[in-house]
Amino acid sequence: VSTQSTGSSPPFSFSDIQNINSHHKNQNEMDEETLKSIPSQVGTLIMSLNGTVISSSAELEDSATQHILFRIVESVGGVFSAPEPFKRLTVSYGGVSYLVTIAGDHIYVVKKRA
Repeated sequence: VSTQSTGSSPPFSFSDIQNINSHHKNQNEMDEETLKSIPSQVGTLIMSLNGTVISSSAELEDSATQHILFRIVESVGGVFSAPEPFKRLTVSYGGVSYLVTIAGDHIYVVKKRA
């Protein structure tokens, strides 16, 4: 699921992905510092697959927002029902984008301003 208005730039760039990949300890592991290194991020969130918050920062520290983001991931069906969950999900609206990645046993979310 990805929604973007016509003419807007993508919510993240190839260099963002390269930056994340260069900091991975392995393909299934990221940490909060890696997420915080993404340009234009205004909040980070790491959750377990059952929705337990492992760490959060800035604009994603609010428990109501965390719950909503987990419900979105859950409703997409990628965590629990599919044999192989989705890898990336982008939700864009109102000048912000939420970038969601599932890797290993964690859900990683970065909130970015457009």
